[in-house]
Amino acid sequence: MNLKNTMLGYYDVYKNLSRNGSNGCNAAYRLYGHFKRLYRSELEKAKREACEEFIENSSNKCKAAWNIISQKHTPFRSSHIKIDPEHLNSYFLHCAQDLKNQIPKPTGNTHINSLTDAESVIPAFNWTTVTPHQVLKVVSHLSN
Repeated sequence: MNLKNTMLGYYDVYKNLSRNGSNGCNAAYRLYGHFKRLYRSELEKAKREACEEFIENSSNKCKAAWNIISQKHTPFRSSHIKIDPEHLNSYFLHCAQDLKNQIPKPTGNTHINSLTDAESVIPAFNWTTVTPHQVLKVVSHLSN
């Protein structure tokens, strides 16, 4: 597992450098990627060797091979998680209010206060009669 620790170490270095905006961030990411590929390759190799050894040591090699295939291709079934329904309902009933309470209250003059304090200006609007020729002239200048 030394390769895994090396890969995770370079990932930590990359994260720290990227947070600080350091110039070595790209180099650290490339090293992390290199060790991640090596680790993945070694992991696949170890899995393949374990499967080969399992089949070789089995009395029924065909059945052992099919057991490995079915384990690899059987979809993952999640286990049943026991959650108290009352706790779950309570969480969803109160989560919005809890989030709202975490938002700091505005102090001083807010934008809403400025809007309510301002005098409302009603723009002047007049209807004008137009001819079909004027409509066609305007529409012909519009682009698709």
